[in-house]
Amino acid sequence: MIHFILGRAGSGKTSRICELAAASMDEGRRVFLMVPEQMAVDAEQRMADLLGDKPSLSLEILNFRRLCNRIFREYGGLSYNYITKSGRTLMMWQTLTELAPMLNDGKAERAKAAKMLSAVSECKAYRITPP
Repeated sequence: MIHFILGRAGSGKTSRICELAAASMDEGRRVFLMVPEQMAVDAEQRMADLLGDKPSLSLEILNFRRLCNRIFREYGGLSYNYITKSGRTLMMWQTLTELAPMLNDGKAERAKAAKMLSAVSECKAYRITPP
């Protein structure tokens, strides 16, 4: 369903949208949040802050370019798939969650996922590969 949130600048539209998205995700729904191109990173950060250490794979923040790519990937038309930085963070967080019993502190946190991704990127930059 499409919901329109209207109001003047500073009236709390963005906060309300983020709250509604989080509530819908808590109910088990998939959420697609459409934002202008220049607001995509800000929206991802706001939702990450709102969700805390419980990232959800049921949230997609899309601008028009991402929406087109997603539709083409799902229904054909693109010959490549790629993952965004936030998608990589969610995948690392999910992996850390599954491995939490084997970790020293036994916790999977968003900050830890970001550090692990940074380490992976550094290894790739120096062409360090798994054995």
